[in-house]
Amino acid sequence: IGTSTVDGDLTLLSGGTITDTDSSTVTVKGTLSATTDASNSAITLNDLTVTGSVALATNGSGNATVVNDTALDLAASTVGGDLTATATTGNVTQSGALDINGTGTSTITASASGADITLYNPDNDFEGNVSTTGDDVKLWATDTMSLGAATVTGNYTVTAGTTITDCA
Repeated sequence: IGTSTVDGDLTLLSGGTITDTDSSTVTVKGTLSATTDASNSAITLNDLTVTGSVALATNGSGNATVVNDTALDLAASTVGGDLTATATTGNVTQSGALDINGTGTSTITASASGADITLYNPDNDFEGNVSTTGDDVKLWATDTMSLGAATVTGNYTVTAGTTITDCA
C-alpha cells in the first residue's frame, strides 16, 4: 500500500503479504485491520499513523510488524509468527487479547521518553520470548511467559498463569 489517508476505518485483506511501500505513510483516522489468508504471509507496515486500534491476523506462520507514529492500541490479534510492534511517540496498549504463536522473539517498543507498554490481559498467549523497551512495562500471559531482553526505565510487572522464564 502506498501513501494514503483514510478518514475512517481501513480493512486490508490479502492472499499474500501486506506491506507499505518505502517512505510511504499510511494515515488512518479510525481503526486498521490487516489480515493475510494464504501462504504463511506476513504483515509489514512500517510507516503508520493510526489513531484507532490495530488488529492483525496472519496466515500460518506469518510474522507481523507494525510501526505507528502515535500511540499503538493493539486490538484482538492472532499472529502465526512473531510480532514486532512499535509506538514512536506514545504508549503501546491493547483493547483485545493477543495470540502470538511465533516461537522466536516478539519485540514490543514504546520509543518515546516516558512511554509505557501495557499488554495486561489474562487472555494473552505468547508462545515465544517477549522483548520490551519502555518506561513502565506490564505483561500478562494466560500460561507461560518467556521474557527476552528488556530495557525498562520504570516499573516492570509480569504475570503468568503458570511459569515466568527469563530467556535474555
